[in-house]
Amino acid sequence: MAAGGVRLLGDDVVGLPAGFLEAGAAAALVSVTEAGDRETATFFNAYHAARLDGCTPLKAFAATQRRMLADERWPIRRWAGFTLYGCT
Repeated sequence: MAAGGVRLLGDDVVGLPAGFLEAGAAAALVSVTEAGDRETATFFNAYHAARLDGCTPLKAFAATQRRMLADERWPIRRWAGFTLYGCT
């Protein structure tokens, strides 16, 4: 099987997020590449704050990305691997 021309081997890409989604989670925010500790804490705190304020998972994710991109303290290479998996 492949997605976007990338060959998928076993559960390489979707294993853990798929498990959470199958268990009933509305969304799973994961890092598909290594991320910095400070960037991870900042990203996840901002994401969950937006969710607590009533944003949908996708809107919270997009707002967090924009916030991180606008702040020079957080190089994009240290957090760009965060991916939001979701289902409707």
